[in-house]
Amino acid sequence: MPRGIYQHKRGRIAWNKGISPKQETRQKMSIAKLGDKNPMKRLKNRNHLSKIQKDRKVNCGEKSHFWKGGISFFPYPLGWIETLRDSIRQRDNFTCQECYIHQDELDGFHKKLAVHHIDYDKNNLNPDNLIILCDSCHSKTNINRSYWMNYFKGRI
Repeated sequence: MPRGIYQHKRGRIAWNKGISPKQETRQKMSIAKLGDKNPMKRLKNRNHLSKIQKDRKVNCGEKSHFWKGGISFFPYPLGWIETLRDSIRQRDNFTCQECYIHQDELDGFHKKLAVHHIDYDKNNLNPDNLIILCDSCHSKTNINRSYWMNYFKGRI
């Protein structure tokens, strides 16, 4: 190729006008080409990850402000079967009772609507205590539980 023309990695021809980059610029370009192997990026990411991991260890389990005494580890009763959950979904017309999205509109991993206990008692399988929610709405109900208990009881 003539001086000043080089082949671009995508096959295009670009003009360099015969001027080579300065030494400092070449060093910067070689570091930029490293991408994730860039030593400065790895150092920043490592410090950031260690802070996240440290925060997780400090705020996990009983130390978390979300801790409810380990109730999530209790098993569901024997009556908590798929037919019961399907009957609740059918009763509510396969529609989230908070945002009114239909089960057919869901995509991704969870394509079924979740059955939610209004009083947060796993052993209370009374159909009046159960409603269906999409995953997004169901996750919202885990914070400020007293508000959501009153909210759903007022709608029944």
